[in-house]
Amino acid sequence: MNCIKQTDVPEPAEMKSISAQIKQFLEVAGIYIFITSSFIWSQLRLVKKYNNYSKLELRLAFGLFAGMILSYIVVKLIRKIMSRYNKDDDSFIRDLSFALSPGILFILGSITKKFLLLGVILCVLTALYVWVKSFRDFIDSIIFIAKFKAALMIKDGKALMSIQGTYENDNPKAMQSFLSDLSINFYECAEMKVDEIRIDFSGLKERNEDELKPIMESIARYFHLKIVY
Repeated sequence: MNCIKQTDVPEPAEMKSISAQIKQFLEVAGIYIFITSSFIWSQLRLVKKYNNYSKLELRLAFGLFAGMILSYIVVKLIRKIMSRYNKDDDSFIRDLSFALSPGILFILGSITKKFLLLGVILCVLTALYVWVKSFRDFIDSIIFIAKFKAALMIKDGKALMSIQGTYENDNPKAMQSFLSDLSINFYECAEMKVDEIRIDFSGLKERNEDELKPIMESIARYFHLKIVY
């Protein structure tokens, strides 16, 4: 009789538990990265300062171990403090983890201090992006301008506006950026006494100019401009 070897197949509940644990660790990974990288950087700095490269492996192991232990303590402490005040600790930890993740550049700080400074700057900028709405809106607007823009060219009293990129009609930031860019260009035409402007949609990726035309014509009328296609 042939013996059939059975392999252990994880139950669906067990798989969900493993997935939840992985997801939970990834949410706090930035905190581990920041603290562990700081410890490793300090150990590399000491090795370089005292020219004691024979203990490099020991220093790295100590930095990694100490960083992991302290990170675990910090996460537990944050959860305890937040739960005491009935705050959403998961949301705060995710935001903090994201803000601290550029700290991985601290490891390269032992090579040159520029990496250390870059890591600090990126951590500060990421924290501002996470917690300061006005800064986040500013960054989002810059990102969107790179994706969608209206380039204006005026020559010999004739204006040509080239619509380039991707217009996202379901994105409020997209609409805000588009209207702002459009108004500035139309105002420039009005200041230069240009009464007609030709619109070129060849650079528009989604080819949804039918949605844009009524909006553009409405704003153009305000500036006493005539639009031709």
